[in-house]
Amino acid sequence: MNTINHQLAGRFARPLHALARHLVLAAALTATGAATVAVSQGAARGAESAAVQKPDMKKVAAHLRAHVKYPATRAQVLDACAQTDEFSAAERAWAAAALPEGTYASADEVLKALKKK
Repeated sequence: MNTINHQLAGRFARPLHALARHLVLAAALTATGAATVAVSQGAARGAESAAVQKPDMKKVAAHLRAHVKYPATRAQVLDACAQTDEFSAAERAWAAAALPEGTYASADEVLKALKKK
């Protein structure tokens, strides 16, 4: 019985550990104003962090119109960006730092919020 419990604990420990890293990363972005923090998926996995780089806004606009279902929260917008290879880790880090919390009714609203940065 102890072996089964140990196996189950091992099965769930890794996803929970990854979730904890992402939550700590999100808290760090929020607490520091996010503009000075460089983040990448590789950094969340223990790799070196990438520099923040503003992406081509025409590419961002096309992506937001094609891949995000509105209304969308900040988390949903960033998740849609994270699920594509269109943007580098540095570009995704910029978006995470630049996009304020909120619910967006359209791609234009997201773009307006991003252009303030």
